[in-house]
Amino acid sequence: MIAQATHAHLSFDRLQLAPMADLLLGIPQWETYHPLLETLAPKGIAQNGSFDWDTSKKNPRLRGEVSLSAFSLRPYKNYPGMTNFSGKLEFTENNGAIRFNNRNATLDLPNIFPESVPLTQLNGTIRWRIDDTKKPEVNIDGLYFSNDAVEGRLSGVWRADDHFGIADLEANIIRAEAAHAHRYIPLIVDDSVRQWLRNSLLAGQARNGRMILRGPLIDFPFYDGDKTGASFLVEADVFDATMRYDPEWPPIDRINGKLIFRHEGLIVQAGQGEILGASIQEATSVIPDLGADLPHLLVNGSVQTGLGVYLKFLEESPVGAWTNHILRDTHGDGDALLRLSLDMPLSTDDPTTGQVKGELDFNQGRMSFPSLPALENIKGAVSFTENGIHADALSFSVLGNPGSINLRSTEKSVLINSAGTLNLAQVKTHYPFPYAEYFEGETPWTLELEADIDTLRIDWALETPLTGIRIDLPAPLGKTAQTTAPLRISQRLPENRDHEKIWQIEYRFADIPETLRLIAQSIDQEKSWPPETLAVRVDRQRAWPTLPPSEGIDADIVLPELNLDLWYALLKKNRDTSSADVPVRRLNLAANTLITLGKTLHDFRLKTEPTLLENPLCAHSHHDCWTLDIESAEIAGLVQWESSAASATENGRIRAALEKLVFLSDDDEHGDDTARMPTTIERGSANPWPMVDVDVAHFYYQGNDVGRATLAARPHETDWRIERFSLNNDNGQIDANGWWHTDTSAQQTELHIDAHVRDVHKFLALFKVPEGLMASGGTIKGHLSWSDSPTDFDLNTLGGQLTANIEHGRFAKIEPGIGRLLGVFSLQALPRRITLDFRDVFSEGFAFDRITGTAVINNGVMHTGDTLLDGPAAEVHITGRVDLINETQDLDVRVRPSMTEGVSLGAAGAATLLMSTPVSAAAVGIGALVGQMILDDPIGKIFSYEYHIEGSWSDPIAERKNVVDNNNTNPNP
Repeated sequence: MIAQATHAHLSFDRLQLAPMADLLLGIPQWETYHPLLETLAPKGIAQNGSFDWDTSKKNPRLRGEVSLSAFSLRPYKNYPGMTNFSGKLEFTENNGAIRFNNRNATLDLPNIFPESVPLTQLNGTIRWRIDDTKKPEVNIDGLYFSNDAVEGRLSGVWRADDHFGIADLEANIIRAEAAHAHRYIPLIVDDSVRQWLRNSLLAGQARNGRMILRGPLIDFPFYDGDKTGASFLVEADVFDATMRYDPEWPPIDRINGKLIFRHEGLIVQAGQGEILGASIQEATSVIPDLGADLPHLLVNGSVQTGLGVYLKFLEESPVGAWTNHILRDTHGDGDALLRLSLDMPLSTDDPTTGQVKGELDFNQGRMSFPSLPALENIKGAVSFTENGIHADALSFSVLGNPGSINLRSTEKSVLINSAGTLNLAQVKTHYPFPYAEYFEGETPWTLELEADIDTLRIDWALETPLTGIRIDLPAPLGKTAQTTAPLRISQRLPENRDHEKIWQIEYRFADIPETLRLIAQSIDQEKSWPPETLAVRVDRQRAWPTLPPSEGIDADIVLPELNLDLWYALLKKNRDTSSADVPVRRLNLAANTLITLGKTLHDFRLKTEPTLLENPLCAHSHHDCWTLDIESAEIAGLVQWESSAASATENGRIRAALEKLVFLSDDDEHGDDTARMPTTIERGSANPWPMVDVDVAHFYYQGNDVGRATLAARPHETDWRIERFSLNNDNGQIDANGWWHTDTSAQQTELHIDAHVRDVHKFLALFKVPEGLMASGGTIKGHLSWSDSPTDFDLNTLGGQLTANIEHGRFAKIEPGIGRLLGVFSLQALPRRITLDFRDVFSEGFAFDRITGTAVINNGVMHTGDTLLDGPAAEVHITGRVDLINETQDLDVRVRPSMTEGVSLGAAGAATLLMSTPVSAAAVGIGALVGQMILDDPIGKIFSYEYHIEGSWSDPIAERKNVVDNNNTNPNP
């Protein structure tokens, strides 16, 4: 039987190895090899085989040769396994060789590599021998191998020992794909390194490489190799590689450099490469100890390219996450240099255990931010670590002016301190703003900014003394360039309130101690200015005002002086360029002096809030209906305003119930006409004045309460219809109505007047007219017009006609002043300018029964042809003209003395008769008295005197023309 043979020879042409293994397992003499055969489980096809063995001696001998195909062998201990190998095997009991000629085989090294090594091609010879210690030695002689990942040629020796053996191998690496490098990292290396290589070396090819493995593999990767002579080295030239050294950091692309495994370390040297499209100067990635319990990756590199690339780099790196992507919308231009050092553990998911050190050097860089001016000519360096960002004295220019930045970060926030100067000419060029033409100059500024990293809340404050800035705005905002008016603008985001911004403005006026404080809130996060809600306070208080609960402005303003005319003119001029309108909710205004319509009001107080009035339309919008509570030395009471929407009128409606209103004359005007609020409108434009209904309980003129005044008016197309104006007191009443015409070459006011006076003296006294006319009553009717608005009376264009009828009174002696016009008609200057003596008639006051007449006025000159002063002493007819502008006269006066019961013939007759005998004087006197009584004043009809009066009202020139005898046409000189 074969089982008992001591010498055997076996040859075959073709043999299935699996059955052959089973055969050998049945030979008792080979029992020693049974475990090995069972473990190796050889498979495949053996051809042209020849085996000889001799068991007659103590040590069995074995010799054989065979060609193998589709050969598979399981790995055993430190021996590799293989699948689908082909080659020729020659062996004895102590040595052997196998010559490979393989395609698509697999090599298993389970104690070295974590996965099988596919071999597209394997050519070469591996020899082995077993020495006296029963330990094999494997010689590799130019073994060529290739697959999709690697191509090379391996030579060297491997000797078995009590562990993993001793290697003395060298390989030439013709080609290696970087993306597969992790598959060829020995198991002795920590798995985190292998995973890092899997995730980091994404593309590229190594060429012209070599591998040296020399020393006991138990000591791999030979930490003390330089001392012991052991060596592990893999180096190759890398082309077009991509390395993502950390998932959080942007990868390095197009790397051309070196890949080096040496002893325990790994080095990737990028002589060339790109980060986000930017060329790198140098970059080195190092794993100092592949076998460490906690391997670390060290990355060092520098890149010099466009600033925009670095900003993108920082945004896409962990720095972006550390700062919560605060630079996401920032753009940059110009060159900069980035230096970066990383120390990252590879076996932990906690990024905080790593260390980062970087520096970004600016060289004439430029950075732009949303809604802010760009920083130009940036110089300096920004340093960053895993703990934050830092920069000292980073210089720049903004809008052509220099500045500097200090930057640092904490665990929760980024802090920026910046300073510089600002030239408003540059600001207006790049950022036009309303009323820009009123600001000129240059001023220093400082900025403090804090950005919360977790919430992205950004709080900032900008401060400037405004020294060097001229502001040509009305008080209190205006200032000269030499004065200081500190301004602070800040913005903060309230906690737990998304999409809101709080603006705060503090402006300390240059010339007054009050401080303006403004607080604003924007509900829409994307909207910066104007805010939707606004609270303004101008006073001495230090507390910030409370924000309104709804959209609109709440204002509390206390000022020593406020010129509304100047502000109105400014706002009207800039109405097309002003910012969006924010409706006023509430206004409290106080001013020691307030100027409006050219008039000065004192101790002015205004309180106003939305009101529903009695109008149901006001319930729809509180911005359309207002009640104004006004109090000052000149005006006091309630004014109600309804918008056009609420009042259903063209320009809205004003209803006022005033306790008092003081008339301010031209002498009370403030400043020149250029500082007055415009009361006119452009020709052809619709009249902007609203419907008005005003009732004044006490209307004051020069300190006197002249009675109750009412006004009712409404717009009509381009005009303003004055439906009713009345002034009423115990002594008389004035009623008027008319129009304010605007669609003409010059605006025109037209009034129809109807005055009824019960006591002329008392009525005129209310208007501070000196005692000059006393009468029991009278009327004045007619119409007047002038070329201007109702509030701007123009004597130069005054025209119209007035008819007067005054009864039972007398002219008192007139003093200079406003009574000079009455002096024209009282003729009190006549006695001292004529030869005949009429002192008893005119000098101390002319008594009259009635005064009638009509006056026609044209451009401030009054003409009369029928003025009659009819009195018991004389009858006076006046014709001619009176210049109301220049206060001159050109009148013809005819005086006809009367003789009635109880009245003398007059000074002229008495003087003549007294020159004759007393008897004749008495006779004449008696006869004259009788004649007067019977013949109805025949003497008065016989004697009349005519005079021409010209010159000024205060110093007239009177000239007697003649004495008229109605029965004799020849004048009596």
